[in-house]
Amino acid sequence: MTPESCHIHIGQAGVRLGHSTWELYSLEQNIGSDGRNNDANPDDPWDLPPSTTLFYERETGKYVPRSIFIDPDPSSIDEIRNGTFKSLFPPEQLLSGNESTSGNFAHGYHGVDKQLINTARDQLRRLAENCSNLQGLFVSHSLGGGTGSGLGALFAEKIAEDFPKKSKFQLAIYPSLQDQDPANTFEPYNAVLSTHRFGNIAK
Repeated sequence: MTPESCHIHIGQAGVRLGHSTWELYSLEQNIGSDGRNNDANPDDPWDLPPSTTLFYERETGKYVPRSIFIDPDPSSIDEIRNGTFKSLFPPEQLLSGNESTSGNFAHGYHGVDKQLINTARDQLRRLAENCSNLQGLFVSHSLGGGTGSGLGALFAEKIAEDFPKKSKFQLAIYPSLQDQDPANTFEPYNAVLSTHRFGNIAK
């Protein structure tokens, strides 16, 4: 039985990282920007279908990433909605609100609309239920931004509650001393607070 994984991309950095990653996965699996298998040839025994570890196939023959994208600020997810790969991702897997965490861990952890969080949890459960052999969950986010650090830590805690026996992997982008955003003086604090929260979750 093929192992499967679900991927959660949170905040501007996580969403952009996820977008680039799924473009690469699609290229490797010969899946077009519309989710169709570009090289499907039923007469060729060596023409294998795309891996179900990363994608699931709908009845229409379209392959869909096992992923969700979450950002209370719609700008980064709108880039996907309006980009080349907009047809690859179903609308229900692109979750955004109309607010900003202002680069603050506390706002990301405590202040994000609960409806957005609950919708994301429901969508992740649906993805998991569509798996026959789910092995783990990957969370990609930054530790410097308010959404990546705060909402990332909060949602990781929810994942630990919902999937206690599954492996959790953190793909975190740490802030850089050389390229620190002068407009966000909270980056070091966000990173420390988020790392502390994730220390007991990602394993």
